[in-house]
Amino acid sequence: LDILADLFAEAMAVDEDTQFLTGTGGGRPYGVLGDRATGTNAAIVTGVTDVNSGSASAITADGMIDLIYSLPAQYRRAAVLMATRTTHRDLRKLKDGQGNYLWQQNYAAGQPPTILGYPILEDEGMPAIAANNYPVLYGDWKNYVIVDRVGMTVERITDSTLMGQNTVAVFARRRLGGQLVAPWSFAGLQIAAS
Repeated sequence: LDILADLFAEAMAVDEDTQFLTGTGGGRPYGVLGDRATGTNAAIVTGVTDVNSGSASAITADGMIDLIYSLPAQYRRAAVLMATRTTHRDLRKLKDGQGNYLWQQNYAAGQPPTILGYPILEDEGMPAIAANNYPVLYGDWKNYVIVDRVGMTVERITDSTLMGQNTVAVFARRRLGGQLVAPWSFAGLQIAAS
């Protein structure tokens, strides 16, 4: 039973994490990324600042600087950057005009690395670097509200038409929602030339 509980917890955590980023609101949270009308990653939520990377196929140092300064100072104080592991890799290679890396590794236990002085977190739910995608999100997460209904239901399915022989199906359900309440406290870096 412990392994089942652990597997459910892990699967739900991964799904929730993705939904808080890309959920369309149709029976799921409204994510910060994703066009609510089409459910794609082609557009960020209305009100989130859209910043061009300066390249149609890559992240640029200038684009990252523009992203940081696209938010008012009061939201930059608690803002963090978020990207996938492959985007982290590419961000680590960015240099300034003197050849210095923008990425700074933080060697304190439990502290994330920084880029341009802001923490950068890794999240596999973020889009990859590709034309028109938003591979880097920057914002103050206290302005994203999560509502979690207490309780979860677990149901064992006994209908033999839904399962194969010697197979047990178990479904877990829980209800939660999420929505960005202050979209102006977030910005997304779009891979675009200008």
